[in-house]
Amino acid sequence: LKNFTKQNTLTITCGLNLKSTVTLSSINENNMLVCLQRSLITINENIIEPADFKIELSKNYLPFSVMAAFVVLMLLDIKPENF
Repeated sequence: LKNFTKQNTLTITCGLNLKSTVTLSSINENNMLVCLQRSLITINENIIEPADFKIELSKNYLPFSVMAAFVVLMLLDIKPENF
């Protein structure tokens, strides 16, 4: 991560800890609560402020898959209600 920071490369981390950019607040069979812990800037230059986002699930997904998909869709300026 230090090399990315030195090069001013956008680094977004996903994990189940307080240092991650994206983490999960809760997990159940029908939804996951994804927690954005730092602001993101989308490709359209919109700012997404830290918040919790409830993601409805149609089937069982791996937590890290949900977090990664969340980041990509948010960076593309696609709102969680449209996932």
